Amino acid sequence: MNQSELIERINDKFPYLTPQQAKTAVVETFEMIGQALEDGHRVEIRNFGVFIPKRLAPRRSRNPRTGVAFDLGPRNTINYKPGRRLHGIFNKDS
Repeated sequence: MNQSELIERINDKFPYLTPQQAKTAVVETFEMIGQALEDGHRVEIRNFGVFIPKRLAPRRSRNPRTGVAFDLGPRNTINYKPGRRLHGIFNKDS
């Protein structure tokens, strides 16, 4: 599912919202989540999961094609841990 499909589904479920209102809600929600992560805050959405910002230390890496080694600087990444309900839905046949 992409963003436009999500907006369409929200609009179908809540017909009193205009398509523009549904789009604004989705865009603003993701903006707020992104801003919180950028500020270094953990974002927890019950039954969906937890997004945790993480700082990766600098490390030595290698170009697999040429074998030339180089240094990767420190960088930021996001870890995601699915919530119990989402994990259960995704793995109900297991």
